Amino acid sequence: MGIKQSGVDKKYGKYVMCNKRNVAIKKIMEDLKCGKTRAYEIYNALNHGFETLKDNMEINPLTRPEEAVLLLSDIHLGKITPTYNIEVACERLQQIKYSALNIISILKRTYNIPKLHIPLLGDITDGEGIFPGQAYESTDIMTQLFTFGEYLIDIIKDIASTIEVEIIGVPGNHGRVGKHNSKKINWDTVLYKHMKEVLKKSVKQFDIADNFYITKEINGTKHLFVHGSHNIR
Repeated sequence: MGIKQSGVDKKYGKYVMCNKRNVAIKKIMEDLKCGKTRAYEIYNALNHGFETLKDNMEINPLTRPEEAVLLLSDIHLGKITPTYNIEVACERLQQIKYSALNIISILKRTYNIPKLHIPLLGDITDGEGIFPGQAYESTDIMTQLFTFGEYLIDIIKDIASTIEVEIIGVPGNHGRVGKHNSKKINWDTVLYKHMKEVLKKSVKQFDIADNFYITKEINGTKHLFVHGSHNIR
């Protein structure tokens, strides 16, 4: 008795039991209803079935490549509350890294995933002049850019050592230098440009929006990436 794959199941790495196995299980169930099957016979039959599955089942990754996406947005590095600050942001980013690597490792057992896209969708930083007094209530922008920036760079290097990484950077409204400054002057963009330079050996492609949006083709489909604040007044 062995395992055979149907046309549909073979495509998705699933398996079905052969007719002989189905017949054997049906016989056990019929005997069980009639009180003819003893407990040890049921145990032996089920144990044999599981051992057969374990010995014969092979999970083969799909041949068609898939691409993973890890969205990061609204980290607000400058924000300080009783439960949040830049240190908490770093801790959470570390947790995200471990979770992402674990999920990718699991999915790679059944899917062909050669690439991970990391869209940074804005408000990663907090400017110092968005509202009155903000500079006195937030982590300073230099700490945001270089303390967290270097930490984020190290995280991405760790991920890029296991899978090809491409990054997309879009500015957010809180990354602006100030409420009355040009929207094109944005600390998110400054952070992205710094990261792009440092990561040029680790990241194959790093696209930075020169507007409030950017389009990117992922696995054959074009996507629109935008922070979503351009209509806020």
